[in-house]
Amino acid sequence: NTIDSITQDYNTDVTSPSDPVKEGYTFMGWDQDVPDTMPATNLLLVAIWEINEYAITFNLDGGVGYATLTLDYGEEIINPLTKDGYTFIGWYLDASFTETIELTTMPAENLEVYALWQINQYTITFDTGGGSEISPITQDYNTDVTAPNDPTREGYTFLDWNQVIPEMMPATNLTLTAIWLKETASYEIAMITD
Repeated sequence: NTIDSITQDYNTDVTSPSDPVKEGYTFMGWDQDVPDTMPATNLLLVAIWEINEYAITFNLDGGVGYATLTLDYGEEIINPLTKDGYTFIGWYLDASFTETIELTTMPAENLEVYALWQINQYTITFDTGGGSEISPITQDYNTDVTAPNDPTREGYTFLDWNQVIPEMMPATNLTLTAIWLKETASYEIAMITD
């Protein structure tokens, strides 16, 4: 806020103004004392400020990041936040996720915030190497995966996939490749002696 200048006659009593207010700072005083009586010269008094420190408590809902962060007002907030299989949506001031807050710099208050996440979908693709087609499986992270029927290929026997089909959808896309065994044809030579 702005403090109005004091203009009055020489040697009259000076009433000190109320302390100024500045968001995120504490007023520590003036760079020189406010005189008790008006001097015979103009004065310029400069406010001395101390930056305030605030804390944010993070409710991460299973994510990995800072639980609490204490910084000076206005300092950049860097919270490397991750949660396998999820995308971070944003910070909220309540556990009901009704009031969002942008946290790029430290606000002038202590806060408790809640992380909102959206589950990701991943895809398992099947490369049958010339065998019958198997549709990809796309579903939410950490949900049950139902293995498809084995592919078929004329002249070959399906042995397995190059890696195990996961029971639960992992937090990554996968491509599984079929492993085939070529069937060998056997022939018989019949001999007739009559």
